Amino acid sequence: MTFAAWCEEVRAKGEKFISDYAPVREYAKKVGLPEDFVMLAFQVFKDRYTNGEKGKRKTYSDWRAAFLNCIKADWFRLWRVDADGRYSLTSAGLQADLEHRKAA
Repeated sequence: MTFAAWCEEVRAKGEKFISDYAPVREYAKKVGLPEDFVMLAFQVFKDRYTNGEKGKRKTYSDWRAAFLNCIKADWFRLWRVDADGRYSLTSAGLQADLEHRKAA
């Protein structure tokens, strides 16, 4: 199903999109990825699959699993991690943060 159809289904069930999805929380905790970076990634993910011409047509059978893959592979190149395990936003991440903070 498309992301828009999945969002409608999730809302109809009264569920949360990803914040209650344990695999994302567990992975982020395991690697030390800050929660606000996960939420930023979801904003970018949501924007791509809601507003992008190609993204609107994309279908997945499990959008939560797709988002987990997005986090694991850093699809949008939003962050970097140093040798000590500290995360920081890349230029793309800073730009996305500015865009989505102003939109909120």
